[in-house]
Parts: sequence; structure tokens; C-alpha cells
Amino acid sequence: MQAKLPDINSAFVKYRTYALECIASRNYNGGTAALNNINALFPEEYRVAISDSDYYQAVRNRIYYQCYNCKKETSPLELRVMKLDNTFIVATLTGIKTSEVWICPECNTQNNLKSTYLIKEKKKEPYYLKVVPTCPVGLPGLRTRLGFHQKYSNWFYKFLEELECQIGLYRIEYSSQMENDEDPDFRDGEDQ
Repeated sequence: MQAKLPDINSAFVKYRTYALECIASRNYNGGTAALNNINALFPEEYRVAISDSDYYQAVRNRIYYQCYNCKKETSPLELRVMKLDNTFIVATLTGIKTSEVWICPECNTQNNLKSTYLIKEKKKEPYYLKVVPTCPVGLPGLRTRLGFHQKYSNWFYKFLEELECQIGLYRIEYSSQMENDEDPDFRDGEDQ
């Protein structure tokens, strides 16, 4: 156990240096391989997942509807939107015969969908998700090659940031385990 972190640290530094050299020289295969090798160094619980669906699910902004009466925030997935006929006067004045409404699950108040206050929940940066999308693939042809480096660089640095976060967490756990495993009779080199 004692040699495990130093081995991972030296390999991490080696592969990170190689990965950065690869992206500078536009060696995309080498850069991807280096990042994947860093990821493979970690124990399973620290590995960064590579999945488009999991990544986009994790980063999407959440939207909530707020009830005008009780101010409760409710996900649109939990609501049932209904169409109601407007009164004769409203329909005559506005020219709109129906309105979409939803019922607040907390206070049972009817809310007009068009005038509902929306709350957009955004993640605070920086954030680490332990998941990245799949690596972009450069297709043959001038059109895809022109924007590929930027697209690849965005993916590359996102993956590298996640790996840096995981090595930090792994170091913290490793050092706390080493403190717990330390023999109290030989702490700090003191003799009894």
C-alpha cells in the first residue's frame, strides 16, 4: 500500500506531460491514449466515466415552475398541464379561447402556464461530475477538420480537469489512510 500513491503520482505526471505535448502537436490519438491511461491508473471508484448520455444528463440545467400562491418550486415533469376554456369576456378581449394551466401539488392553486415564473437552476463553476462525453471523432473532409481541434481541445481539457480532481481526492484518501495506519510508537521518528 505504501508504494501505491508514489507509483500513481509518477505515472500521472508522465502521462499528463505526454498528453499536453500531444495536444500541442495535434497528436489526437496520443492525447486520448494518455488521458485514458491516467484514468486506468485509478482504482475503480475514482475512475472518470465516459458516457454522452450520463454527461449531458449531469450538466443540463433544471427548470422549475413556481406557484404564484405558495411559491413552491415544482419540476415540469411532475405537473399535468390542462387546457381550459377562457370566459366569454376574456376570450372576446384577448381573442384567445383557451388557456393552459397547471395545478400546484402543494396548495392546489390553478396557475396560468404562460404567466408562471420559471426558475432555472444552474451549476456553479467549477464543478466536477466524474463523467465526460465520448471523445470527438475527426471525420475526413475539410469541413470537419476546420473545427475539430477546438472541439477536441474542449473535450481534452474537460477530461483532464476531471482526472486532476480525482487524483486530488485519491491523494486525500491515501494520506488519511496512511495517518490511520501509522504506528504510534514510531511517529515522527521519535524513539521511546
